[in-house]
Amino acid sequence: MESHVFISTTDLQVLIDSHSVQIVDSGMGAKDGHFAKRIPGAKYFNIPDIKCTQSSHSIGFPCLSDFTEYMKKFGLKNNGTVVVVYDQSGVAMSGRAWFMFRHYGYQNVRILDGGLVKWVAEGRATESGEYEITENTDVNPNDYQFVERQGERAFLNEVQEIGRKINSNETDVRIWDPRSAEVFNNGTINSAVNIPFSAFFNADKTVISAEAARKILDERLGHGEIITTCAKGVIACLGNAIAMHAGRNARVYTGSLEEWRTYKL
Repeated sequence: MESHVFISTTDLQVLIDSHSVQIVDSGMGAKDGHFAKRIPGAKYFNIPDIKCTQSSHSIGFPCLSDFTEYMKKFGLKNNGTVVVVYDQSGVAMSGRAWFMFRHYGYQNVRILDGGLVKWVAEGRATESGEYEITENTDVNPNDYQFVERQGERAFLNEVQEIGRKINSNETDVRIWDPRSAEVFNNGTINSAVNIPFSAFFNADKTVISAEAARKILDERLGHGEIITTCAKGVIACLGNAIAMHAGRNARVYTGSLEEWRTYKL
């Protein structure tokens, strides 16, 4: 069954051949890797560059106005063209860009299943070389109209309340931290359950079936709503993508542990 979250390398190739896709290489400080090897036509999206200008958090989730201004400079048009996001080493960094783009109104955003790793393993075309990453100056306002989707994010006060209700068995909502067990054990928010995101991917970095993903989530988190969290709201977005792939109802606590530690009651 075709995923509504992930796209195969084969399907991306079809979009490239028909010149009907915008490709984004999403990472954190990975510009050198982008220059060394990338899918032809990909633009490098550095996650820490797009954040809330009014927040003290290191990569606070951007508000609508911050997002709009950044995307005008980045040059990713919201004109109905398919957007495909990939990670240089698999999937971990692709979730944040995927979630952010969807959240602010891009209609058809997919994560490349297997990322650049699978693309290269299949012998598909790549390009390399440095180029100057400049601000887009060809701005048609109609291409950068965004609306924030409601009901996709969770916020501090309600997450604190959910945690209290989990501890007293008053809710079937569960909080999921999809980071590795080692990182999770170094600190997470109250009542969070750890299922490392790696459990949902095969050796070639492709996602497991929706049915298999749902089985894991159902067994570990029950059947209620899922709130994803992590350290700074990056891996939490990948958790949201996995949950959506599995057909589960989920939201992202974008403030995550960084906010939790700052404002914990």
